[in-house]
Amino acid sequence: MSAATAAAGVVRHLFAEANETDLALLMRSVELGDSLGASQIARRILDGVAANPDAKLSAVAAQRAGSLVRAEHMAPKGLLTPRELNVLRLLAQGKTNRQIAEESKRSAHTVGAQLKSIFYKLAVKTRTQAVCEATQQGLLNWNTSS
Repeated sequence: MSAATAAAGVVRHLFAEANETDLALLMRSVELGDSLGASQIARRILDGVAANPDAKLSAVAAQRAGSLVRAEHMAPKGLLTPRELNVLRLLAQGKTNRQIAEESKRSAHTVGAQLKSIFYKLAVKTRTQAVCEATQQGLLNWNTSS
């Protein structure tokens, strides 16, 4: 069974096992772009699935649910600061550290430290991964009007 199939089984099981209130809150959080709220609700649902895997859930899907819960608990916690979000936006535009420093009126050393902090908080290792993860978490808005 592929990882995608196992993940689909976990999602299917979540919708079958989660209560209506949790699902409504999760969907509303996702709709509003509240990645932190959605993450917390999903973690609560996954905790329940991992603690009591139902017979309907395959062994691989149950293992995947447990892995997702463990990964969530091990992931670095913390929100990006407004300055880090600004650095992230400039990073997403393809700017170099020097360009980011000039545009944000900070030293290149400060920008480098902020990028390290961003990478840690997003649990990534590269600039590209940071932009991808931030996009998935709803931290970057790609509207041309903003």
